Amino acid sequence: MTTVKHSELQNSTSKRIVEIRAAWSIAERTDPTGRLIYAGFWLPDTRANRSALGAVIETGNDVYGVGTHWIEEREV
Repeated sequence: MTTVKHSELQNSTSKRIVEIRAAWSIAERTDPTGRLIYAGFWLPDTRANRSALGAVIETGNDVYGVGTHWIEEREV
């Protein structure tokens, strides 16, 4: 997966910067301390990142059911 740094995306102060991540509603996923994991790391919203996360979401929904995995967005 290719990622791009925020500084490479930001050409002007008026440009909208968006990040995306995979999120899911599967309760069995926990970190080593036992806390629930419900989302991945935030990534710049690039074509490559969106494509890679789309594959993750599609696979998760195939395995766990429609609507259990989705892509979240935030403006930074």
